[in-house]
Amino acid sequence: MRLRLRVAWARCRDALLHRGKRIDAPTHGLTPQGWEEPPIPKGTEYASELPSGQGTPPEVVMMLADVATSLWRLRLRMVKPGTETPIDAMMRPFRDLQAAWDAFSEGGLEIVDHTGEAIPEAGDYRLHLISFQPTDGLTTEKVIETLKPTIRFQGKVVQIGEVIVGTPRQAEEN
Repeated sequence: MRLRLRVAWARCRDALLHRGKRIDAPTHGLTPQGWEEPPIPKGTEYASELPSGQGTPPEVVMMLADVATSLWRLRLRMVKPGTETPIDAMMRPFRDLQAAWDAFSEGGLEIVDHTGEAIPEAGDYRLHLISFQPTDGLTTEKVIETLKPTIRFQGKVVQIGEVIVGTPRQAEEN
């Protein structure tokens, strides 16, 4: 099991570090044939729709999405509620987490937290709406909690976010 995880991590690392650079492929046998990758076909919306042999393997992309979701959850636990400032006891570990977050960003992975976003009245929002919760103080529907972030890899949606939507509380009739 550990060997498989190490091999998968090495493939992921190689794909992120060497993507688009003209270098010789590593000799450890973990890099697929054809180091230069063809462009992603137009009209491809999700990373799972890529034809086989193009781009990063889907299982690696899904593993990256799982790791990114875990980093996002860890980050939520390390910051003061409603801010981007880490809790005093988490200052040093937060720097390490931020370095991993930045590495994902540089590699083309985007983690989107939808908390606080307004829901369009008639639009396609591309989120899994888990539940609706009547909430005081709202005038329009708004995401009040993100359960899972949306993950995009090189502009393609890999994981659709899951959210709880707050709705305006209806006036009680007497």
